[in-house]
Amino acid sequence: VSQSRYLQRIFSIDNGTTQNDIRIVRVVSGLNANASVTTSNVGQVSSSSGVSWPANTSRKMAFGYKNNDCAFSYDGGAVITDTSTPNGMPTDLNILVLGTATISTITNGNWNGYIKSLRFFPRRVSNADLVSLSSGAM
Repeated sequence: VSQSRYLQRIFSIDNGTTQNDIRIVRVVSGLNANASVTTSNVGQVSSSSGVSWPANTSRKMAFGYKNNDCAFSYDGGAVITDTSTPNGMPTDLNILVLGTATISTITNGNWNGYIKSLRFFPRRVSNADLVSLSSGAM
């Protein structure tokens, strides 16, 4: 994983803007992972792993989300929860983005790495399942 960028977007679902999205990024300055939700250009949830993610290493992450119930697990660790989405969850998300930003004016969003596995569940999975998913047990 290159360290030449500030935010390296790994995954997002958005509507072609950064005003409404659900995403997981690698924050190069803090060398950690972050899962976030933005609705109407207002950050609703931002959960940081708080664990170092050095270049050239692999990590497993799981992010569960629904209105007022978001959770993030990193490498099988305990979930980080956030029960406040004051503006609700974003709607009209119709673009799945892997490894880059969808907006051409965003030049710092590219991620130089690979995604070995990506699983999407059309429901909020339990916190126990998030831990299992991020540990590789599921």
